[in-house]
Amino acid sequence: MSRNNIHAYYHMVFSTKHREPVLRKEIQASLYKMLWNKCLEIGCEPVMINGMEDHIHILLHANPLVSISKILKDIKGSSSRWINEN
Repeated sequence: MSRNNIHAYYHMVFSTKHREPVLRKEIQASLYKMLWNKCLEIGCEPVMINGMEDHIHILLHANPLVSISKILKDIKGSSSRWINEN
């Protein structure tokens, strides 16, 4: 009997539209907290989230049952919605 032990870490970087500096210091902490919770919600374990005014870095331990495209779609979609609402 064999067991699979998959550990996939991804470093994802995505930017704002046209690299506009919309991620001001005042909202970064709240945005990163929301992204952290979104990662947990989709079954991934975030290691670190950080960024600048025009881009975000996320290092996470991915769930092997969820595709990387689904993970990125969910994370980017929720961050875009959050920024537009706030």
